[in-house]
Amino acid sequence: MDRLSRRALLRGVGTAGILAAMAGCGVPPAYVRAGERGAPDRSAADRSLTFANWPLYIDVDDHDKQKRPTLDAFEKRTGVSVTYTEEINDNDEFFGKISPALMNRQPTGRDLIVISDWMCSRFVRLGWVQEMDRDRQPNVAEHLDPLLLEPAFDPGRKHCVPWQSGITGIAYNRKKLG
Repeated sequence: MDRLSRRALLRGVGTAGILAAMAGCGVPPAYVRAGERGAPDRSAADRSLTFANWPLYIDVDDHDKQKRPTLDAFEKRTGVSVTYTEEINDNDEFFGKISPALMNRQPTGRDLIVISDWMCSRFVRLGWVQEMDRDRQPNVAEHLDPLLLEPAFDPGRKHCVPWQSGITGIAYNRKKLG
């Protein structure tokens, strides 16, 4: 059996020490436990909302493209000021934009986002969204299509609400296309 040289022993101990030191430099896991999610409800004092959406997903005034009738009516009815941005062009790109903040338990600067259901599933699974107070949202239970009430990724629909839903169908004329 070969003898272990002092140099080889020191190299091994040094490597193990470096690896142990580097193990302590990791980032926290992406999953956020319920007790670590978000900030306390400040809606009584902070009457503002930051809303991130896809381009062209909300109505605009026919004569003034800077006005959004639905948001204007919401602001007037609730007294909540809305900062609206059309910044979501792709689910994965948006995820890459805000995930570093979320996995480090930092605010994203957005209160409401519109993402596809499969991406919403990811946010719920990672614990990145807060449970909603359905007592303050009576229209969800009253008007939501029963087929959309219990998605597999969010039992009880506690963390999200569908904003749009639909099916794309393609029809063709066999006589014309063969």
